[in-house]
Amino acid sequence: MKILASVIDWEYPEEREIPTPTVWDLGSENGLLGFVLELANGVVLEMRIEAGNDEELTAVHNLITHTGGGKLITLTPEQKTAVWLYQEGDDCYLQGKDGYFFVNPIPQPDKF
Repeated sequence: MKILASVIDWEYPEEREIPTPTVWDLGSENGLLGFVLELANGVVLEMRIEAGNDEELTAVHNLITHTGGGKLITLTPEQKTAVWLYQEGDDCYLQGKDGYFFVNPIPQPDKF
């Protein structure tokens, strides 16, 4: 069970650069633990996630909403221009006041 995630954590870089996506293997103990720690630590400013199938998308949704406490939201026009990783059509979750998680709801099996 793998996902592809781009992450901006702690603070935004000086230059508006989109981080290179990293493959997270949620089927491995270390991969799952790493992802859960990203959610639990509350240091993510933005994360954009893609998955290869519906099962992985459901797992990501459950991890964000249950483990991470994220709430499904609709971005305002102002938020859409302020965030870096959002792509039109993404599901958007807010963790706390300023942690955004964007999930492409369409499976992307060709990326894996």
